[in-house]
Amino acid sequence: MDDPQKTLADEIVKMTEKYWADEESPYLLAELGPKLGSYRDIIAPLTLKQFASGLSDRIKVVQHSSKKAKIGLIPAAQSYSFDQVVEAAEVAQEVAETKSKERRRSNKYVVLNFLQALATLDDEDLRGVVIPAFVLAKLVKEK
Repeated sequence: MDDPQKTLADEIVKMTEKYWADEESPYLLAELGPKLGSYRDIIAPLTLKQFASGLSDRIKVVQHSSKKAKIGLIPAAQSYSFDQVVEAAEVAQEVAETKSKERRRSNKYVVLNFLQALATLDDEDLRGVVIPAFVLAKLVKEK
């Protein structure tokens, strides 16, 4: 009977090479893991990244420099870098848009959580709470 680790290693290499041939980009571990099924018992106590790193003569592990969870596999003979040159203006605009969206979401989130907290009060305490509707509307209004 074949060694399960060798069989798994061969499958990972085969899938990585096919993905590279089709996409010319790394096969992300986040996509690969679920397709391998119950591989954890076979490679325990190693992680998939550690196991793949041991196959360095056949495949390479590549990782994004700032997004540490973005890890992929490529054939050993290839090279790849996740890092790309991005215009500073584009990054600044994305950051501004993200902060704006977060602010709107967080206002809505806070108001909804506040209302849910009010819903837990008993009827007598709840009668004493008076919040004008325009105040709530202004808090959740998108700017």
